[in-house]
Amino acid sequence: MVLHAERDVVAGLHARLAQQPGQAVGGRVELGERRDGARGRHDDRGLVGLGLDERTGVHGDERTGRYVRAMDPGGEQFARVAHFAELMAGPPDAVPLGAAALALSAVLRSRATDGANAVLDDLAASCETPTFEGVRVHLFEELGFAGEQQEYDHPRNSFLDVVVERRRGLPILLATVFIEVAARAGVGAVGIGMPMHFLVRAADDADAFVDPFTGQVLDRAGARRRFETLAGGRVRWDDRHLAVTPARLIVVRMLANLKSSYERRADRVGLAHVALMRAAIPELEPNAGVEAVRLAAVFN
Repeated sequence: MVLHAERDVVAGLHARLAQQPGQAVGGRVELGERRDGARGRHDDRGLVGLGLDERTGVHGDERTGRYVRAMDPGGEQFARVAHFAELMAGPPDAVPLGAAALALSAVLRSRATDGANAVLDDLAASCETPTFEGVRVHLFEELGFAGEQQEYDHPRNSFLDVVVERRRGLPILLATVFIEVAARAGVGAVGIGMPMHFLVRAADDADAFVDPFTGQVLDRAGARRRFETLAGGRVRWDDRHLAVTPARLIVVRMLANLKSSYERRADRVGLAHVALMRAAIPELEPNAGVEAVRLAAVFN
């Protein structure tokens, strides 16, 4: 993916115009300085020094703390966005779910996240019973993976590398952990994008579901009851709610969750990065590209 100044999804960035078609633009985007003039920095956890409140995950505004991030296509951050875009290409069900979720996290946390692959490998290696039920027991009963109860919509609950370390997260991320660990153990598992609540299902059994928030076993009737409880009559049941969700659309739903989370926190930088990634997803064009152009104004 080639990013051009004043075109595509990065209009408004302080960048040098490309002189030739396909030439990458240069420059960097400075997102401000602290009042004392010192530039912000990333600490070893990937948080922006004085610019990100660790308790809330919100970037400080210009009055409380400002930071600088390199944002040229030859730099790390645009390289991360480009890598995410590459993973999103191709058929929806051919997207590598775990790699895409880690690439998403790398963009929003401004750090490498591949180390989480080793954690997922270890989780699979320590699963003594390589079956769908065996993976469920291993993750939820033996290792204590569970849904986040305290700060449900915190952005960190949508970062796969953070979720595997904390063993807490949103249902869709816990389902991703399940799918990735199962695959490494030779077990088939698929994501079910049921409205209101994401589930995981055995690839070879259309009646074997798990609620990744609680680790509870469900059959199709139980999944419907879970939906109806959460929907409270606002949305009607449809059997298609239990259809398998392609990997790319799972990532789309992750980004939708993050978009809502950053909107509630008035985090303009987080929203801009989410918009850049949404613009790389074919199903969301052309509206996502227009949104990315608008939100990228924060980098001016």
